[in-house]
Amino acid sequence: MSSLTFEEARRAYLHGLDVATVLLAQTTLEHMLGGLLRQVGHDGNWGFSEILNRSRREGLITEAEFDLFDRLRVARNPYVHAKPPLAEGTLGRRLATTDDSPYALTEADATLAITTLLRLVQRHPFSPVA
Repeated sequence: MSSLTFEEARRAYLHGLDVATVLLAQTTLEHMLGGLLRQVGHDGNWGFSEILNRSRREGLITEAEFDLFDRLRVARNPYVHAKPPLAEGTLGRRLATTDDSPYALTEADATLAITTLLRLVQRHPFSPVA
């Protein structure tokens, strides 16, 4: 699954599909880290937040990676969880507190998402050449 979603995230980013990039990058990270947790003997039906916490506790990701991946989790949340338009963390709230356009915000989220994903796949055990 993660190789499929990785390729989809890459294509989405190249074609300017910002929200799709965010969702697919987070999905890929979730599958990769969840798979690694299962390989080291853990099994469960966890959400992304719990996968991040368990991965950090097991030493599978660094504190810096945890912080970066958690930023992606927070950026992804307003795209997948319905809330009132000006609730904390929503795109509407972010727009109300910045001079950026909606497109600039979603583009920044997509850039965060793809660079976050690329950071992980460039290191052992996720990269065959690392």
